[in-house]
Amino acid sequence: MREEIPKVSVIIPIYNAQRYLPQCLDSLLDQTLEEVEFLCVDDASTDSSPEIIAHYAAADRRFRLLKLSEHSGVAAARNYGFSQARGDYVIFLDADDFFDDELLRKTWTRAQETDADMVLFQARTYSEDTHQFSTAVYYLRLKWLKNYEVFSRKDFPDRILTVTNPAVWDKLYRREFLLEQQLCFPPLPIAEDLYFTLLSLCLAERISYIPDTLISYRTDLSDTPARREGEAGNTCFLSALTLLYDELQRRGIYPEVEQSYVDTAVMSCVYNLDHISSFPARMAVLREMQKSFFPHTGILNYPPEKLRNREALVRLQATPMILDLGEKLFAGVPEAVWPREASTGEPTPLISIIIPIYNVEKYLAECLDSVIAQTLQEIEILCIDDGSADGSLYIAEEYAVKDPRIQIYTQDHQGVAIARNLGLSKAVGEYILFVDSDDCLEPDAARALYTLARAKKLDILLFDCDVFSDGESGLEEITEEETEYFHRSHSYPEVYPGGELMYRMRSNRDYNCSLCLQLIRRRHLVKNRLWFIPGIVHEDEPFTFQSWLTAKRIAYCDTVYYHRRIHPNSIMTSSYNYLHSIGCWKAAVNMRDLLDHADLPREQKRVLSKLVDYTMKKSREAFESLSELERCAYFGLSDAERRQFEEDVAVYPQQTGEKERLRRENVRYRKQLKQTTDQLIRTKRQRDALRRSHSYKLGRALTFVPRKLRGGIRCYREHGLRYTWQRLLDKSRKKLAGGKKQ
Repeated sequence: MREEIPKVSVIIPIYNAQRYLPQCLDSLLDQTLEEVEFLCVDDASTDSSPEIIAHYAAADRRFRLLKLSEHSGVAAARNYGFSQARGDYVIFLDADDFFDDELLRKTWTRAQETDADMVLFQARTYSEDTHQFSTAVYYLRLKWLKNYEVFSRKDFPDRILTVTNPAVWDKLYRREFLLEQQLCFPPLPIAEDLYFTLLSLCLAERISYIPDTLISYRTDLSDTPARREGEAGNTCFLSALTLLYDELQRRGIYPEVEQSYVDTAVMSCVYNLDHISSFPARMAVLREMQKSFFPHTGILNYPPEKLRNREALVRLQATPMILDLGEKLFAGVPEAVWPREASTGEPTPLISIIIPIYNVEKYLAECLDSVIAQTLQEIEILCIDDGSADGSLYIAEEYAVKDPRIQIYTQDHQGVAIARNLGLSKAVGEYILFVDSDDCLEPDAARALYTLARAKKLDILLFDCDVFSDGESGLEEITEEETEYFHRSHSYPEVYPGGELMYRMRSNRDYNCSLCLQLIRRRHLVKNRLWFIPGIVHEDEPFTFQSWLTAKRIAYCDTVYYHRRIHPNSIMTSSYNYLHSIGCWKAAVNMRDLLDHADLPREQKRVLSKLVDYTMKKSREAFESLSELERCAYFGLSDAERRQFEEDVAVYPQQTGEKERLRRENVRYRKQLKQTTDQLIRTKRQRDALRRSHSYKLGRALTFVPRKLRGGIRCYREHGLRYTWQRLLDKSRKKLAGGKKQ
């Protein structure tokens, strides 16, 4: 007797699913469609999953246990199950989900009614943590389908790939359709269904759907293919999207569905990036996108305004800036920065002069000449080349040959903060002096500053500088504001605790955080573990803030020992970019945290908090000046920092704008309420004045009888003679009783 062909083949890949498998298989046993087969493909499980399946197979011949000889992954398990399927239709389900008992009957019936290649249906999620169900519109976008009973890519090619989610488990497939189109799952550990599902949607000529929720998809699991793969699986979705792109091109379909593909690829990239918890792993995926996926598919060249989510595409277009920021900020701090001492037998330098160098061949010689000419000979000069692309390193090496006090260290271009950190890790001097490679020192600067700092046992000694221009690019004249910025307008003759001097200078508008105008005791830096935040612009602001707050003895010398050059490429003249915004924000956050934990009088904290607010304001102003593309660079921050940046800076204008709108509405409503109240008061006063007038009283007396007679007639008509008479007697008694009391 010929065996009956099943109406539906249910294919379930299984790997170590013993915890959820009984609920899954029980929900299949409850299916109202009986002419089915259940193909349970065990992917070399190491738990009791095979025994559980065997138990069901012994009780119900529709269950078949298929085994893979070695663990091969969900794609191989599904492909093997499909090769063994005999049903007219197939459905791929997961072993940790459970299903409505009408799932197979409803989907098969719909497929028969519409002669469909695919039948889509709605799903819901079930959280293993909260045991709560929830639905998601992206599982099946019913509002797009309300005018269709059957559809295909030709009906809406620009949305065909986004009409449902790319999962395989909420769709029924006609087996002959899959065989004709030679569809199978690619050999990927995860995201294999993305390729299979989306290609099926493009190839199917008749797609139908059911609006019913027929599957419960379990989430928040501790063991999933994605978790088992770890970081190795982070780029699988890119492989699936690349395979899909190539296959669509090979079949000549891509031009027709390009917009839908780009939409899907963009949202898939953003979704996966946002769900990678490890920051280094996220940066690795971004680098892979930048290196291979974007050039291969060309999705970044698609016009953003044509997409459903243009912001997501703009964010991906900002990938070079995101990578640049992430690599700068997380370059790290050199291990064992502190402490380091001079080698035995070598004299300890009195001052370590640290000079970060980057593309300053035009100015470096003048800078080094001023440093080696110092009248204080007991110094060491640490030149840190930050990956210069010009002749700067060669110039420094020439000077090092002439002067043994010069030490040269090199690094890839990572920014001045990391260059200074490297300098600090190599310094052994009693004091530290930072010099920018395009500036100059007075010949007696080191000797005079060291003598004063040593005599007063200072942690930090402040001094002034002059500003000059190199005469280029319209910068011949120095503004009065630029000159005054580097000269304090008040006298500070004493030695102060750092917090107090910062308070005094901030109150007098004399505070200047320029690092090159400070001689700092190295032991103070070592004790307080001070270093520069990697990768940011304005790195001297949080460094100075912390250095001053922790300093016990700090003084100010109103003498000019430093000459700062202003030129087109200097920070003082450069325009805002995303590094300015992020740098000011990180500085403000760091300063805010330091101030919160500082042991300072309330008034000092209040004044210094304005300095923090000002730094945060600079971050917002810089962010507002950026293009839409540059604003996306902050996605190079870690998850926690990104959320904080959005709150402090990125969405701050919207928040403050909404608050201001509500405030204005509140003021308007309060004004209207006051006007209404005043009008009521005026009306009441007019009424009271009228009642007190003689004319009002005379009018009331003359109309007394007619008014009472009219009232009596109305009462008689409404209530009758008896009630009217009784009411007249009651009123008369009250009048008499009131007269006697008086």
